[in-house]
Amino acid sequence: MVEFPPKPPFPAAVKANPSILKEVDDRLTFDHNSDQWLFEIDEGDKHTEYQYNFVLERWLPKVDNADGYYDNLNRSGTGIDEEEANKEELRKVKKQKLIEVKDEMNKLNSEMYTSKGGRNNTGVYISNLPDDVTKKDIVEAFGKYGVISEDFKTGEQRIKLYYENEKFKNEALVIYHNKESVELAIQMLDDSLLHVGDTKRIRVQPAEFQKENDSSVQEKRQLTAEEKKLLKKRKEQLQKRISNWDDEESGGVLDDKAVQIKRKIWDKTVVIENMLHKSEYEENALVELDLTEDIQEECDKIGIGNSITKIAFYDMSEIVIVKFSTPQHSLKCIEAFNNRYFDGLKLNVRLYKGEKFKKSFQEKEEKEGNSS
Repeated sequence: MVEFPPKPPFPAAVKANPSILKEVDDRLTFDHNSDQWLFEIDEGDKHTEYQYNFVLERWLPKVDNADGYYDNLNRSGTGIDEEEANKEELRKVKKQKLIEVKDEMNKLNSEMYTSKGGRNNTGVYISNLPDDVTKKDIVEAFGKYGVISEDFKTGEQRIKLYYENEKFKNEALVIYHNKESVELAIQMLDDSLLHVGDTKRIRVQPAEFQKENDSSVQEKRQLTAEEKKLLKKRKEQLQKRISNWDDEESGGVLDDKAVQIKRKIWDKTVVIENMLHKSEYEENALVELDLTEDIQEECDKIGIGNSITKIAFYDMSEIVIVKFSTPQHSLKCIEAFNNRYFDGLKLNVRLYKGEKFKKSFQEKEEKEGNSS
């Protein structure tokens, strides 16, 4: 009977503090090239090398990697650290996005007030524009330096091109959310060429609004019933964006960045359907352990077992989630197991798409892309 050493520390901890190596079992060897804990034993003429599996939390015979090397990032904690880093970056993007959305809501709340003097200027006046300029050109150039305000009635960005007798005057107005954007836009775009090849340089300056009188008192303006309805609808849309971060949204650098970060996680996450069944889950208390061993064993056969970082079960949705340290190994898993039969049923194996799955002991839905 082999007496295995106790669970070793995560290799990520070893990298952070190499002195840990002095405190572990003398029978253990740490392979710095593959970031694995190894344990060797001789039984008669048989020599066996084991590696510690942090998913199953036990020692397993070492399996040669079909690709010729070990991608044991999950054993080292590196794969886990990378995913946590992606999630932290996503949280930062979300926080920045929420700040902007809440700022927009504050702007909408202030729409019911009309300042007759002394208000903060958030507009820039642009002159000497090319004859063929479009609103899209303005958005691309000026949207880099701040969030452009939206008309709560129409939802359109507040950009105005000036015409006289149906002829373009080569002038425009852009209204930002924040006054800081005005100074930045002027610094970066004044006396510049809007397009490569233009011959005229545009001029950018703070917009000047005509005051109705000399009073600096802010007076409340009564909105019409239609304006109140539109304002309420727009605020509800913004509130929905705040409360449901995972809704699909289009446009904006922050949205694109968030999608890119999520893809780093999703592309390494595999969804398996038809492997887990609620009835079996209720009858067999060890079903998770059995399925974990089956998945680990099958992945070891094709050389990707060392890349597994997490196996999770969602019995209410009858879904198994397998996370890998690299997108290449998740695709290899799909190629090997999709449409294969397991316990009489054909498996459907695919990449994760951001769905919500449920566990029986959860009171609310958990989003796998945001779970730990």
